[in-house]
Amino acid sequence: MISRQVFSEKATFLLEKNNQYSFDVNHTATKEKIRTIIEKKFMVRVLNVNIHRKGKKKSRKSKYGYTQKRKSRAIITLRKNATYFKKY
Repeated sequence: MISRQVFSEKATFLLEKNNQYSFDVNHTATKEKIRTIIEKKFMVRVLNVNIHRKGKKKSRKSKYGYTQKRKSRAIITLRKNATYFKKY
């Protein structure tokens, strides 16, 4: 469900200002599924989940116009002083 954590300029700004973490997720994932996965995996309490769904794009490399996979990004909001620690 969760592919990877996003480290971009905007994601870093959201982390510093609002304590929000950004993750790339499967496009079929719902907010409740993402919430339960994050809470179990990182042992934190999630306040809010926002999902940005991106549509299909035509591939620029192919002259036949194949489409790329759909992508979604989840922005997870934690409490002010909460951080997550990765389980190893």
